[in-house]
Amino acid sequence: QLGSRSKAMDYLKKAEKSGNRAAVKLLAGIYYDSGDTNKAINYYKKVISLDKKDVESMSKLGYIYKEKGDLPTALRYFQRCLKHISDHNEKSMIQDEVYYIKQNMPPQTSTPAPKASKEDPEEAVEEAEDLYEEGMYVIDDDPEEAKRLFQEVMKTVSKNNEFYKKAQKALNKIDSEQQKKTSEEDND
Repeated sequence: QLGSRSKAMDYLKKAEKSGNRAAVKLLAGIYYDSGDTNKAINYYKKVISLDKKDVESMSKLGYIYKEKGDLPTALRYFQRCLKHISDHNEKSMIQDEVYYIKQNMPPQTSTPAPKASKEDPEEAVEEAEDLYEEGMYVIDDDPEEAKRLFQEVMKTVSKNNEFYKKAQKALNKIDSEQQKKTSEEDND
């Protein structure tokens, strides 16, 4: 049985590399069910990067972050989910989660999320923040996907926005690490 599971995982990973959203979503679920929440998070975020309105993946991320005790991130995913959810019963369940988190979240002591500049609508800043965070999460495992996400951030907000600047810095870091790796390989 382990051999067939391994073959199935290999098949799904190949399908994932070709951009198959369903395969990525299945992998996310498999990792979640096996208790590897960090990999599940990575794959659910990848699903959202392929389909910005995938409410199932958004809600799964909300539940995972809630389980981990990261209530602010859980709240952000649940609220993002509410923007796109259409089923009344599902919407009601997510609203209950939002209510629960707001009631149980400790007072915020860190700096609040940056406000939108005059040029950037608040929704664009939220989208840029989500894309940036997704990029930072996958930067070590999948630098090419991270680059794509950071480039999306830079298309979403103006150059004077905090997330534009952070994305640009992260892109520069990826490029310099790739150049360093290439020069090391050339020296070998």
